[in-house]
Amino acid sequence: MQEILKKTATYYFTVDKTSPSGSISVTDGGNSSSYNSLSDKANFSHVTKSAVEVGQSSDDETAGIASVKYYLYHPSLDAKGSFNLPSVDELRSVDWKDWNEKN
Repeated sequence: MQEILKKTATYYFTVDKTSPSGSISVTDGGNSSSYNSLSDKANFSHVTKSAVEVGQSSDDETAGIASVKYYLYHPSLDAKGSFNLPSVDELRSVDWKDWNEKN
């Protein structure tokens, strides 16, 4: 009988169990704040007549960052003090935009 040779391939992969990290920084005039978690409330801490700069940083040690997206939330005109933000379920259905440094 003729011997049948089988070749098997070896594949290596990494299971990424670590979530990516990221933060948003907001600077207006001399005030600066950094945010790195989702909250259900917000307040008007950056009400100013000067320009407001928003920056972001993101990192993933294993897989890298393919893209960063953002959603610009507009509270109701009668919002005062502290106000509610959209829930995680509501955020899943909004139109997210690609982040770039020119936004």
